[in-house]
Amino acid sequence: FDVLTGKPCWRVDTGLIMPDFLTSGGGRIDFVERRENNLAVPLLTVLESESGSRIVHVPISEGDFPTNATIDDHSVYVTFRERASRARLYVSAFGLQDGARAWTCAIPAKGASPQVFKPDLIGSLLLVNGADLDKVGGRWRARTVVIRRADGALLQEIAPEAGATHPPTMVLENGVFAFVQGSTISVYLGAE
Repeated sequence: FDVLTGKPCWRVDTGLIMPDFLTSGGGRIDFVERRENNLAVPLLTVLESESGSRIVHVPISEGDFPTNATIDDHSVYVTFRERASRARLYVSAFGLQDGARAWTCAIPAKGASPQVFKPDLIGSLLLVNGADLDKVGGRWRARTVVIRRADGALLQEIAPEAGATHPPTMVLENGVFAFVQGSTISVYLGAE
Protein backbone atom coordinates (compact mmCIF):
# COMPACT_ATOMS: atom_id res chain seq x y z
CA PHE A 1 0.00 0.00 0.00
CA ASP A 2 1.05 3.56 -0.62
CA VAL A 3 1.27 5.11 2.84
CA LEU A 4 0.09 8.55 1.67
CA THR A 5 -2.90 7.46 -0.41
CA GLY A 6 -3.76 4.06 1.09
CA LYS A 7 -4.01 2.58 -2.42
CA PRO A 8 -2.49 -0.81 -3.15
CA CYS A 9 0.81 -0.70 -5.06
CA TRP A 10 0.83 -4.34 -6.14
CA ARG A 11 -0.43 -7.76 -5.17
CA VAL A 12 1.18 -11.18 -5.57
CA ASP A 13 -0.52 -14.50 -5.00
CA THR A 14 1.59 -16.88 -2.91
CA GLY A 15 1.31 -20.18 -1.17
CA LEU A 16 1.11 -20.52 2.59
CA ILE A 17 3.79 -18.24 4.05
CA MET A 18 5.53 -19.95 6.94
CA PRO A 19 5.37 -18.16 10.33
CA ASP A 20 8.58 -16.30 11.19
CA PHE A 21 9.74 -16.49 7.57
CA LEU A 22 8.69 -13.08 6.27
CA THR A 23 11.52 -10.55 6.26
CA SER A 24 12.30 -7.40 4.33
CA GLY A 25 15.21 -5.10 3.69
CA GLY A 26 17.47 -3.84 0.92
CA GLY A 27 14.53 -3.33 -1.45
CA ARG A 28 13.39 -6.95 -1.07
CA ILE A 29 10.68 -8.95 0.62
CA ASP A 30 11.79 -12.50 1.42
CA PHE A 31 9.78 -15.46 2.66
CA VAL A 32 9.48 -19.22 2.67
CA GLU A 33 6.19 -20.57 1.36
CA ARG A 34 4.49 -23.88 0.70
CA ARG A 35 2.14 -24.49 -2.21
CA GLU A 36 -1.05 -26.52 -1.80
CA ASN A 37 -0.10 -28.82 -4.66
CA ASN A 38 3.19 -29.80 -2.95
CA LEU A 39 3.28 -28.95 0.77
CA ALA A 40 6.38 -31.12 1.32
CA VAL A 41 8.66 -28.79 -0.65
CA PRO A 42 9.24 -25.32 0.84
CA LEU A 43 10.09 -22.53 -1.61
CA LEU A 44 12.33 -19.51 -1.03
CA THR A 45 10.68 -16.48 -2.60
CA VAL A 46 12.32 -13.07 -2.96
CA LEU A 47 10.24 -10.18 -4.30
CA GLU A 48 11.37 -6.74 -5.43
CA SER A 49 9.58 -4.44 -2.96
CA GLU A 50 8.69 -1.63 -5.41
CA SER A 51 7.03 -3.80 -8.06
CA GLY A 52 6.40 -7.16 -6.39
CA SER A 53 8.24 -8.94 -9.21
CA ARG A 54 9.83 -12.26 -8.30
CA ILE A 55 13.63 -12.24 -8.13
CA VAL A 56 13.92 -15.76 -6.71
CA HIS A 57 11.39 -18.60 -6.47
CA VAL A 58 13.19 -21.90 -5.84
CA PRO A 59 12.74 -25.05 -3.73
CA ILE A 60 15.06 -25.14 -0.71
CA SER A 61 14.37 -28.65 0.57
CA GLU A 62 13.06 -31.99 -0.61
CA GLY A 63 10.77 -32.58 2.33
CA ASP A 64 12.79 -31.43 5.36
CA PHE A 65 10.79 -29.02 7.50
CA PRO A 66 12.04 -25.42 7.82
CA THR A 67 11.60 -24.13 11.37
CA ASN A 68 12.99 -20.56 11.46
CA ALA A 69 14.88 -18.06 9.35
CA THR A 70 16.82 -14.82 9.52
CA ILE A 71 18.30 -12.67 6.79
CA ASP A 72 21.17 -10.30 6.00
CA ASP A 73 21.95 -8.30 2.85
CA HIS A 74 23.10 -11.34 0.86
CA SER A 75 21.65 -14.52 2.36
CA VAL A 76 18.75 -16.07 4.18
CA TYR A 77 19.67 -18.57 6.92
CA VAL A 78 17.07 -21.30 7.44
CA THR A 79 16.99 -23.89 10.21
CA PHE A 80 15.56 -27.29 9.28
CA ARG A 81 14.37 -30.46 10.98
CA GLU A 82 15.11 -33.54 8.90
CA ARG A 83 12.06 -35.42 7.71
CA ALA A 84 13.70 -38.86 8.02
CA SER A 85 14.97 -38.31 11.57
CA ARG A 86 13.16 -35.65 13.54
CA ALA A 87 16.13 -35.57 15.95
CA ARG A 88 18.45 -34.13 13.26
CA LEU A 89 18.62 -30.38 12.82
CA TYR A 90 20.67 -28.26 10.45
CA VAL A 91 20.97 -24.71 9.15
CA SER A 92 21.56 -23.73 5.52
CA ALA A 93 22.43 -20.42 3.87
CA PHE A 94 20.77 -19.48 0.57
CA GLY A 95 21.76 -16.57 -1.69
CA LEU A 96 19.11 -13.91 -2.18
CA GLN A 97 20.14 -13.25 -5.78
CA ASP A 98 19.59 -16.79 -7.06
CA GLY A 99 18.38 -18.94 -4.15
CA ALA A 100 21.42 -21.22 -4.40
CA ARG A 101 22.42 -23.10 -1.26
CA ALA A 102 25.80 -21.70 -0.13
CA TRP A 103 26.41 -24.09 2.78
CA THR A 104 24.82 -26.41 5.31
CA CYS A 105 25.89 -26.95 8.92
CA ALA A 106 24.57 -29.81 11.08
CA ILE A 107 23.46 -28.85 14.58
CA PRO A 108 24.53 -31.65 16.94
CA ALA A 109 21.76 -33.12 19.09
CA LYS A 110 22.59 -33.41 22.80
CA GLY A 111 19.40 -35.02 24.04
CA ALA A 112 15.87 -35.89 23.05
CA SER A 113 13.47 -33.59 21.16
CA PRO A 114 16.06 -31.00 20.03
CA GLN A 115 14.59 -27.57 19.31
CA VAL A 116 16.04 -24.55 17.54
CA PHE A 117 14.85 -20.98 17.67
CA LYS A 118 15.23 -18.06 15.29
CA PRO A 119 18.93 -17.59 14.46
CA ASP A 120 20.62 -14.33 15.44
CA LEU A 121 23.18 -12.46 13.35
CA ILE A 122 26.02 -10.91 15.33
CA GLY A 123 28.89 -9.55 13.27
CA SER A 124 30.33 -12.36 11.15
CA LEU A 125 28.57 -15.00 13.25
CA LEU A 126 25.26 -16.82 13.12
CA LEU A 127 24.02 -17.88 16.55
CA VAL A 128 21.44 -20.63 16.71
CA ASN A 129 19.79 -20.89 20.10
CA GLY A 130 18.16 -24.14 21.00
CA ALA A 131 17.36 -26.65 23.68
CA ASP A 132 17.42 -30.40 24.18
CA LEU A 133 15.42 -32.50 26.59
CA ASP A 134 17.67 -34.24 29.11
CA LYS A 135 16.65 -37.91 28.84
CA VAL A 136 17.66 -38.66 32.43
CA GLY A 137 16.51 -35.57 34.32
CA GLY A 138 13.58 -34.65 32.10
CA ARG A 139 14.60 -30.96 32.02
CA TRP A 140 15.27 -28.77 29.02
CA ARG A 141 18.90 -27.72 28.53
CA ALA A 142 19.51 -24.51 26.64
CA ARG A 143 22.50 -24.03 24.35
CA THR A 144 23.80 -21.84 21.56
CA VAL A 145 25.62 -23.04 18.45
CA VAL A 146 28.05 -20.47 16.94
CA ILE A 147 28.49 -20.70 13.14
CA ARG A 148 30.68 -18.58 10.87
CA ARG A 149 28.36 -16.95 8.31
CA ALA A 150 30.93 -16.88 5.50
CA ASP A 151 31.31 -20.65 5.16
CA GLY A 152 28.98 -22.38 7.64
CA ALA A 153 31.80 -23.66 9.86
CA LEU A 154 30.63 -24.76 13.31
CA LEU A 155 32.91 -22.74 15.59
CA GLN A 156 31.63 -23.51 19.05
CA GLU A 157 28.77 -24.81 21.08
CA ILE A 158 28.02 -22.89 24.24
CA ALA A 159 26.01 -24.50 26.99
CA PRO A 160 25.09 -21.97 29.66
CA GLU A 161 24.71 -22.71 33.34
CA ALA A 162 23.83 -26.29 34.17
CA GLY A 163 20.07 -26.64 34.37
CA ALA A 164 19.41 -23.35 32.53
CA THR A 165 16.14 -23.50 30.65
CA HIS A 166 16.53 -20.40 28.45
CA PRO A 167 19.19 -19.51 25.90
CA PRO A 168 21.67 -16.83 26.94
CA THR A 169 21.48 -13.14 26.13
CA MET A 170 24.14 -12.21 23.58
CA VAL A 171 25.82 -8.85 23.05
CA LEU A 172 28.43 -7.85 20.49
CA GLU A 173 29.98 -4.42 20.83
CA ASN A 174 33.43 -3.00 20.07
CA GLY A 175 34.92 -6.43 19.38
CA VAL A 176 33.64 -7.92 22.67
CA PHE A 177 31.20 -10.80 22.41
CA ALA A 178 29.41 -11.57 25.69
CA PHE A 179 26.98 -14.33 26.68
CA VAL A 180 24.95 -13.66 29.81
CA GLN A 181 23.00 -16.46 31.49
CA GLY A 182 21.73 -16.26 35.05
CA SER A 183 24.79 -15.61 37.22
CA THR A 184 27.31 -16.49 34.47
CA ILE A 185 28.92 -14.23 31.88
CA SER A 186 31.26 -15.56 29.21
CA VAL A 187 33.26 -13.01 27.22
CA TYR A 188 35.09 -13.48 23.92
CA LEU A 189 37.45 -10.80 22.61
CA GLY A 190 38.24 -10.05 18.98
CA ALA A 191 34.78 -10.72 17.55
CA GLU A 192 34.06 -9.06 14.21
